[in-house]
Amino acid sequence: MGNKVLILCNTNVFPSRLFEQRGVDFHQYFNAEISFAAKILRRLTLSVGFFRRNFWYGKWFYQLGRYDTILLFAINDIKDVIKDVEKFTKSGQRKIIYFWDPVFRISECLEYPFEKWSFDVQDCSKYNLIYNSTFYFKQIVSDVQSAVKLDYNSVYFIGLDKGRRKLISEIQETLKLMDIHTHFIVFDDNVKERITFEENLKNISASNAILDLSQQNQSGLTVRVMESIFLAKKLITNNSLIREQAFYHPDNIFIIGNDVMSDLKTFLLKPYNKKHVESFQDYFDFDNWMRRFEV
Repeated sequence: MGNKVLILCNTNVFPSRLFEQRGVDFHQYFNAEISFAAKILRRLTLSVGFFRRNFWYGKWFYQLGRYDTILLFAINDIKDVIKDVEKFTKSGQRKIIYFWDPVFRISECLEYPFEKWSFDVQDCSKYNLIYNSTFYFKQIVSDVQSAVKLDYNSVYFIGLDKGRRKLISEIQETLKLMDIHTHFIVFDDNVKERITFEENLKNISASNAILDLSQQNQSGLTVRVMESIFLAKKLITNNSLIREQAFYHPDNIFIIGNDVMSDLKTFLLKPYNKKHVESFQDYFDFDNWMRRFEV
């Protein structure tokens, strides 16, 4: 992908230090350290095209010329960002839009004049995108707090509502009736302030299983699946297609709608099969994810 890479995103799913340790610059599209009133002003001025570069972008914008590749995570309402990146870069610089969410949620990004890649095989086929999987970082494994007491009878979920709140509540009630402990955190879709990366790792460390709920018409693997593989946690998922993945093992993954719910507690108490998934950590690690863009 070239010697110097810039990744732009709207979220702090991963701390920027993890990217920097791999030699990649990572920034959020807009400066997050501003007041609520300033955010309202930003939205107003962006909508009419004023003061975009001067006030709202981070320092990344003034360094665009340094990069061989600029990789932008697809989100809504970045049409002006796309225009400015296109205007202030040269033709020799590679520009990529990466869909880390199903296309139906961010379909406007299909119109952008950059290379288009997706984590979802079905979306790639439907919209003529190029496939590259989800990714994770091996060094996160060393960040997990081993001193946290593990509850072998527990399931952890964290995520945005995305129309799933009713389903999440139903699953939580089912687990409680089975005397399985739950730690579920559901955010409204428009909430910006969430728990920290470190807090999330601590919660994962204390739990034996992670609940993964794919959105309707989604086949791409989520970050929850990566956490399961890298942090050796059981996975409970509604993604029936995961059975087709090479890393699938019934000791590690329970599929809602395919497996028998009454067997869930037995599943949780079985040892996790680490040996089966260790080889897949290399494939999903960030460095190899980056290499797969070199087609």
